[in-house]
Amino acid sequence: MKNNRKGLITGIIVLSIIFAGIILMNQGKKESAKITLQIIGEDYSPMWGLKEIRDQFEEETGVALEVHTFDNVTVRKKYINMFQAGGSEYDVVMTQAFDVGLMSVNDWPVDLTETVAAPETRIEGLDMKDLAPRILDLSCRYDGKLLAMPCSA
Repeated sequence: MKNNRKGLITGIIVLSIIFAGIILMNQGKKESAKITLQIIGEDYSPMWGLKEIRDQFEEETGVALEVHTFDNVTVRKKYINMFQAGGSEYDVVMTQAFDVGLMSVNDWPVDLTETVAAPETRIEGLDMKDLAPRILDLSCRYDGKLLAMPCSA
């Protein structure tokens, strides 16, 4: 359970840095602007854990997390509708692995391949070698691109 929590925290940290940069670039705000990531996911244990650590996460990173949970059918409808409409209500989508391909062919996700490999964005404690390559290939990569991070594997 402790490794799952560490993996969840690490995954959220990676995503937060990526999306914080995107938000700042898109909104043209100063680095000191408060960043809040809107996260949507299914109402189950990884999201519950995220809710439990959000205050600590904000204290350590300066990034606030708004966690929105729904049943799995509602979550999928919400993010697919949002992406199709070109919306931006959610910054991070915690979803099932089978949707990574759907998202990729529609150019919805951010390609994380170079970001997690670049020395300037390296996050202490994140070593991609700690993540099972087959899990990454099965659930996080599509067409050679890393488009997701596992939150429980």
